[in-house]
Amino acid sequence: MKRARLVVLALVLALAPTETACSSAKIAGGHTVMPGNEHSGVTLARYTVGKCRDAAGRLHPSSGAEVRLLREVDGKVVLVDARDAYDVIVVENVKSVRGERIFDLELKSAESAPYLREYRLPETGTGPGRFFIIDRFTDKRVGSSFVVAYRRFALDCELDRTAGVQSAGG
Repeated sequence: MKRARLVVLALVLALAPTETACSSAKIAGGHTVMPGNEHSGVTLARYTVGKCRDAAGRLHPSSGAEVRLLREVDGKVVLVDARDAYDVIVVENVKSVRGERIFDLELKSAESAPYLREYRLPETGTGPGRFFIIDRFTDKRVGSSFVVAYRRFALDCELDRTAGVQSAGG
């Protein structure tokens, strides 16, 4: 029973971005910005978070997030995760593996154990992606980023590609 409560707490914290203005969250692989202060550039693709399942296969409600793949003015590609009433998460830690762009962000709040948010998007910008909350992982720092090996996910969500890609702006 205690384990089930911890998993539920982890899922609740994972689906809602950390409100860093009022918490002592530690973030690796990106940062947060206030809504309205998002990065500007060219939106390469847009996704909505859909069907989420926990490690036991149980469905969980969607968070209502919009995930954007953005090429900033300096040419850097970042991932932007935005939800109503929360700070916007900007993920900068990215690597390319077998046709996918993999964005990893590690979070540690005062209320939770560290967990990883991983976003997997096709490099072509077409087709669906995946979003994972990973509660058991190891990481290795490599310069200003890190490489992750994980053993178990707590949540697995579909990222459904949406229409309406912008040509410029944020």
